[in-house]
Amino acid sequence: MSEHKRTPAQKERIALYQGDRTGLQSSHIISAKERDHFDLANRDDSVSNYRMQTAPTNQSKHTRIDNYLLGQSPNHQMTYTPIPASEKHGAIYQEQISQRIQQKIDVAKESSDIYNSRYQGFLYKAAAAHNVDLRQFNGYN
Repeated sequence: MSEHKRTPAQKERIALYQGDRTGLQSSHIISAKERDHFDLANRDDSVSNYRMQTAPTNQSKHTRIDNYLLGQSPNHQMTYTPIPASEKHGAIYQEQISQRIQQKIDVAKESSDIYNSRYQGFLYKAAAAHNVDLRQFNGYN
């Protein structure tokens, strides 16, 4: 991504990273597509929504997981179906999907995006379908 397209929070994550940045990108946990689809306020997009990742993790694995989850959203239900391997990058396993969902829940709580009822419902259904502990939604209604 070119420098002018990065959000202030994304730039801050890059600046905060102390390690070798070679081959790393600052990537979203809650994707820009999710923010748009669920009408999540951009003011809630903070540095906690970004992690330094390798390009294949960011541009293939996480993007494929995010698209897989968003693709099920219009159905108002979610089920686990394997994500097929891509030519360049291997298969994505249920544990990886569950970890990604957990990251999204954690960021949503920290950023207050969890209070968006549509997004909370999306996360809850994703968590239920992928064996993520649902007790963490207690108190967020």
